[in-house]
Amino acid sequence: MTVDQDSEEQPAGLRSHYEMLQPKLRRFLTARLGSPADAEDLMQDLWIKLGQIPSGPVGNPSAYLHKMTLNLANDYVRSRMRQRGREAAWSDVMIAEPNSLAVDPSPSPEAALAAKSELDILLRAIRTLPERAQQVFRKHRIEGASHAEVAAEFGISKSAVEKNMATAMKHLMRAMQEDDET
Repeated sequence: MTVDQDSEEQPAGLRSHYEMLQPKLRRFLTARLGSPADAEDLMQDLWIKLGQIPSGPVGNPSAYLHKMTLNLANDYVRSRMRQRGREAAWSDVMIAEPNSLAVDPSPSPEAALAAKSELDILLRAIRTLPERAQQVFRKHRIEGASHAEVAAEFGISKSAVEKNMATAMKHLMRAMQEDDET
């Protein structure tokens, strides 16, 4: 057997050190991750990485492999923590009570359609309000201005604001009741 044939049969460089350290690295990962299956997955990832990195002289291959293993384990743990955070955020929103089924908090298609229809009716009714009542309603209910602010902006009394709001509310309630009857 020539030297060239011998080197082809034996793993070279870091992979040969990997072969020697494999049981120790596997124990380290199992202890760090708490799962032999996860440790085995990361051992395979380490093997693949060793095949992808350019092989050159390494001063302390054992320390190098341990550091690579630690980095893989840390990346894995961070990934799992992010995943658990996403799952926790999802379950906080989706599950109303412990031991209950996950429920989508968005409205059903029927409820969404009914709400859109109701909104369309209200918008049409607002557009048919007398001009001053419409302005006062928009300023107070939509923009959130107080009665005093509305009165100051339009140069009217607070009593006039209240009367315009009452007119607007009666008009809108009547429009909603008429829609319910049809």
